Amino acid sequence: MLLAAGAAVASAMTAPSRTSMTAPPTTVPLPTTTVPRGSCPAPAGSPTVTLSDTSPIPSITVSVNTTLVAMVPPWPDQSATDIRRVNPTVLSETCTELLSDGGRRTVLYALSTGQSLITATVTPPTETMMPAWQATVTVTGSNPLPPAGALSSVIDLPSTTPVAGTTVDGDLVVTNHTDKTINLTQGCKPFWSVGLQSPTIPYNPVEPTPCEPAPFLLAPGANRLPFELRVRYLGCSTNSESTSPSYPPCVGTEPPPLPPGSYEAVLVSQSPSLSAAPVNVEVVAGLTAPPCGVVPSPEVVTTNSTRPCMVATHVGATIHIVLDPGFTWNTPTSDSSVVQVVNVQRQSSGRLDADLRAVNVGQATVSSTGSILCPPGQACPALARLWAVHITVSP
Repeated sequence: MLLAAGAAVASAMTAPSRTSMTAPPTTVPLPTTTVPRGSCPAPAGSPTVTLSDTSPIPSITVSVNTTLVAMVPPWPDQSATDIRRVNPTVLSETCTELLSDGGRRTVLYALSTGQSLITATVTPPTETMMPAWQATVTVTGSNPLPPAGALSSVIDLPSTTPVAGTTVDGDLVVTNHTDKTINLTQGCKPFWSVGLQSPTIPYNPVEPTPCEPAPFLLAPGANRLPFELRVRYLGCSTNSESTSPSYPPCVGTEPPPLPPGSYEAVLVSQSPSLSAAPVNVEVVAGLTAPPCGVVPSPEVVTTNSTRPCMVATHVGATIHIVLDPGFTWNTPTSDSSVVQVVNVQRQSSGRLDADLRAVNVGQATVSSTGSILCPPGQACPALARLWAVHITVSP
């Protein structure tokens, strides 16, 4: 098979044949950095496949965690590009070297079951015909567990004194002590999660279904896997008769903040190779939204704390409001020039603070709508919450 300037060409899988076409030469991929010649070793007896530009294209079948060698033949007056792996979740590249005759030798590693086409051409591009070398690699078998001591994990938190009701960004640092990429997938990609627990409040996250048949790859060295640590109960119940230590009554539609005290940040994992020591955490009390969201003040009188909330004040007074964390709140708006909304501030937890200035005699309703704040990548219920306060302003 031939191509001009890197354009791929399909050919019939019958007798050996070559096909050609033309394309702008600027589309040829340049080779990646190569190691010095003779410094790209592979274990003795490693299976080898040589890419070809004829059909049927060569194919090879290997087992998971096998090292194999891919050879690109020489081409007159030009050099072989680096090999392109169409499915990099199946194959990883260990090293590659450009040979003295312009061919290329690349050492590959079978990461997970599946199939990948590998391709290469030549550089520099020319207006004449160029080869489109290809081969197919099929990987079979199951992924064996890594040997003891191959992996170690640490829970890394920016602070061990988080505020109740907030969310903390952390990392699970998994160090691969081998010189090869490790795939932890055993049919299904292993689920893992980090959360807070105490002797009276367990952390038992629900594992997702269905199974995700995707590789879980850990490169040699340190791998930082981000997570969000929610300083709240794992869940909540809207039915007072079906609560538990892990699922207390909901606050609106949101799990309530964890009570201040001593906890452990723990890793829950489906993979026996993924474990980490707990981290001691001291949850501290934070400001929570007061009833009606209105902070008590000598200048403000709450006349009704049930919906709709009603307060009374006088011209020139400022009412400070705090809306619950755990939601993404719209900027509060006033339906009258009697009250102005100023100094709106937001926190990463979703909490919103604002000042309501009473500037004229009369009445106004200030309102906002909040949607549930969910971690990235997590399914989020399509629920909204309305907050409102009716204000009467006297002279």
